[in-house]
Amino acid sequence: MKKLPFIFILLLVLASCTKEEEDAGHLNSEVASDAIHETAGDVSDDIITFMESDGVGSVSTILDFLFESSEFSDIGFRKDEQKARILEIGRLFGSLPAARVSNNNFPTGVYEWNELEGDFIFVEDAEELILKFPVGASETNNGIFTLSEFAFDINELPTDFAANITVDEVLMVDADFRVNWSDDQFPESADIYVFVNPFTFDLNFNDTADKSSTLDASIAIGDEVIAAIDLVAHYATSLKGFPKDIEGSVEYRSVKIAGGVDLLAADQSESGDPNDFIDLALYVDDNQVGDIIFVLETDGIEEYYEPYVQYLDGTEESLEDILNAILEEVEIALMDI
Repeated sequence: MKKLPFIFILLLVLASCTKEEEDAGHLNSEVASDAIHETAGDVSDDIITFMESDGVGSVSTILDFLFESSEFSDIGFRKDEQKARILEIGRLFGSLPAARVSNNNFPTGVYEWNELEGDFIFVEDAEELILKFPVGASETNNGIFTLSEFAFDINELPTDFAANITVDEVLMVDADFRVNWSDDQFPESADIYVFVNPFTFDLNFNDTADKSSTLDASIAIGDEVIAAIDLVAHYATSLKGFPKDIEGSVEYRSVKIAGGVDLLAADQSESGDPNDFIDLALYVDDNQVGDIIFVLETDGIEEYYEPYVQYLDGTEESLEDILNAILEEVEIALMDI
């Protein structure tokens, strides 16, 4: 069986999906290629917009105050355990001075940041955990963090989490996290909503069906959805295990890849030719611009299949070159931040 490069694995993860049947309009290869490469700049701009957003700023501010507090100075993230960060933050909240523990097993009460003390000071009892702190140049505690729900199962895995942050009574962050875990400590279903002004993240995962699993996720700025994933995995038996096929779509702004991967056929393939079991089409603004094909190449030592975009006029462009352009823009954006 011929060697498949890492870029092929990345393609399966990001773009395993059902080919659309509709006969949308077609773009010529030059226009389509330009639109795809422009996506690299869009990714960079969106990352910068997110990192510089008011929502991220409010999260950064409350974390700075939490770690500045003397109550948290001796608490670090344990490297010897692969625990979710939310568990550690939960332990931070549990160490608040005079913390009241509710029936839901998370601290409650109202705390206000005291600049002279350099710490959060307990003010009064409450049914929720409320932390008041200054944001920006404010001389008053104009920011409010509210933790209304925080629960774990018997294995210390997070099951329920609800919190929000407001600044000057404007909602900056709103998070709702619901996960059900199996006896083997794998997620059976998840419903996650996170608003970080002005971004909204939605994720829904369901593995409770007899022979299928679904994943739906999206990112929006205001009312505009800028990224979406819609995947369905099918299994041969109710024991699940490795899926026999995956179908759905993945898109970012104007660019979408849609198609299917027959993993059962891939496992049984003697030639190892991905074209026999991968059927992916590329769309720009819902117009089909080409297909994803795999070309057998060699580096002089061994052969491998390289993915290409084959436009409708027959011209081809390396998918690796396209993805590298996007990754370079992401790296530049992160360095700028």
